[in-house]
Amino acid sequence: MRIDNTFGANIIPDNDLDRIFALKRYHILDTPPEVNFDKIATLAAQIFQVPVAFISFVDAERVFLKANIGLGKVTNVNRAISLCALAILKPGVTVFKDTLKESDLILRSNITNQFGLRFYAGAPLITYDGYQIGTLCIADKGPKDFTKQDERVLRWLAKQVMEEVELRLSRIKTYEQQQDMDHSLIVCEPRAANDEPAVNGKKAGIPEKNKSILQDTLNESDIRFSNMMQKAPVALAMLTGRELIIESANETILKIFGKTTAVIGMPVARALPELERQVFLKLLDDVYTSGKPYYGNETKVEVEDEGQLKDIYFNFVYYPLLDETGSAYAIMIVANDVTDLVIARKEKERAEEMLRFAIEAANVGTWYIDMKTKTFMPSPRLKQLFGYYQDDPMPYDIAVNQIVEEYRDKVIAAVKATLDSGVRFNMEFPIIGFHDQKLRWVRAVGKLNDDAKSNLSNYSGVITDITEEKQDELRKNDFIAMVNHELKTPLTSLKAYVQFVGTKLKQKEDGFIINLLKKIDTQVNKMNSLINGFLSLACLESGKIQLHKQFFNLNKLVKEIIDEASLVSQHHTITLLSCDNVRVHADREKISQVITNFLSNAIKYSPKGMLIEVKCEIVNNCARISVKDEGMGIKPQHLENLFDRYYRVENKSTSNIAGFGIGLYLCSEIIQRHNGKIGVESKVDIGSTFWFILPLHDKKIAANA
Repeated sequence: MRIDNTFGANIIPDNDLDRIFALKRYHILDTPPEVNFDKIATLAAQIFQVPVAFISFVDAERVFLKANIGLGKVTNVNRAISLCALAILKPGVTVFKDTLKESDLILRSNITNQFGLRFYAGAPLITYDGYQIGTLCIADKGPKDFTKQDERVLRWLAKQVMEEVELRLSRIKTYEQQQDMDHSLIVCEPRAANDEPAVNGKKAGIPEKNKSILQDTLNESDIRFSNMMQKAPVALAMLTGRELIIESANETILKIFGKTTAVIGMPVARALPELERQVFLKLLDDVYTSGKPYYGNETKVEVEDEGQLKDIYFNFVYYPLLDETGSAYAIMIVANDVTDLVIARKEKERAEEMLRFAIEAANVGTWYIDMKTKTFMPSPRLKQLFGYYQDDPMPYDIAVNQIVEEYRDKVIAAVKATLDSGVRFNMEFPIIGFHDQKLRWVRAVGKLNDDAKSNLSNYSGVITDITEEKQDELRKNDFIAMVNHELKTPLTSLKAYVQFVGTKLKQKEDGFIINLLKKIDTQVNKMNSLINGFLSLACLESGKIQLHKQFFNLNKLVKEIIDEASLVSQHHTITLLSCDNVRVHADREKISQVITNFLSNAIKYSPKGMLIEVKCEIVNNCARISVKDEGMGIKPQHLENLFDRYYRVENKSTSNIAGFGIGLYLCSEIIQRHNGKIGVESKVDIGSTFWFILPLHDKKIAANA
């Protein structure tokens, strides 16, 4: 069998031949409408408050509509363009909340194009031996939510359809057996010569028996439908006459209102006195007099429960039943308890409102990007920060042009990394207002939210104005730079005086004074080191730090630094284990600063007499420098923050060691600006190894290097 498949997916199950064979045994294709199937389709339309409901059977190349509410005189649809062909592919309910958002359905679905319907839900009709031969479907002209409870109700109704199909087949077999029996009686019954053939006369009695079978069938169907109504998972009731007498009420509606079958036969106003203070009795009266249905959506009803009134929310319909003159003689009530759904939504709305209040109070801007439609939705505050008027359009690709050019590519790259790999977006950058041309600094934090179940994802986040904070920081850095400059000048002079006096005193061979001058010189060097650190930090945070790259021998630089460190600290043994001949393209002064910091820390945090080992080697086309000590080591919980600004490990062992926590932070920034990597391995009471890697060809090192 071959049909034109227009859905872009296989709609023919592997067992389709067996499935069609199972369908044929029910003798239901191309049969006229039947009351019980129409009743179930009508009930489905009323329960879900939709204009369209139908019962379909999927043949080899077509879909036959056995019951049809709302689709006119259509009885057959091409299988290749029917959503029912999709609905029989799985045992669960197939739901399209909005067909226009389903790319495979926009151009291919008959229900979307021919009938202009946007919502569809279909539950398969499953035979006793597991074949999905058709569907019970509902549809609407607008998008619609469909809950798990709705799916359960639709599956239940589909089960009722299938039971009716099985009962119908049973009736057909019974009728055929009776026909065979009657035929045998006609052949065997003796008759007089003048008698009419028994098959045409009353002697055989066949018409009367057939009438009896038909009547029994109708009675059985009515009883079954009544039982189905009683067991329905939605609230159902029938009110008759001008006084709206409760003729029937199923278990669900009696339980909701806290009543028993004692209310059957009573006027609804007497059975439910709590309704007198509410609008529902008037609505029922209007429906009865006008003959027009009334639909309620998430309507609150006060019901009595053990002497107390409680609020319940319903989706419901009051559906008038009309006689041949068009006048109502009864009202059918179909109601679905949606209390839990409404309460959950209200709680979510309250939470969202509180979040909105918090965001407004914090003066924070927000954004939201639908990853499917690429729609960018900025909040009013975000528009304000970017210098847009509230009624201005603000497309994403135009808005990024307000980012200062020096930072723009970095921000775009960071956003792309978030969208590609889901890493958290967190950046500070300056922007120029679109209209006011005002410079502002902002901090933006964003996240990719991916919902695998719904196949929906969005990129959202918040943005705050940090202009004042940034200006304070820049002023602080300017102040630090100024103070450091003022301190550096006298220290330079002091160092020169000490060296001059030391030279003079060497001739007098005054060992005490010479030793004292060496200590003064050491302290001056420490002071210079601190000042240089603060100057570097100020330059780094103001964005003024620059790399002056040149080609130089890294191994030669390492040896120079070890020689200088050995002169300063005569209590440690500093050993160069191996040093390959390595030539790099980098800022020699700043790389020297990093190695010096590593050695200085190894000396400070190691007991006297301990060994310090330095390595300079080529690993994976990168230069790797490491400094290993036998000091106190670092606990694992401190390692992650060790390269953060102003971070210091505080304990009894480090309390008497001077420092501001900026050395390793500067080292990290310097290495990162060289597209390198920096790290540490450490064990408490055993020692630490600090290392960094530089690319030999000035290329960024891979993340897994």
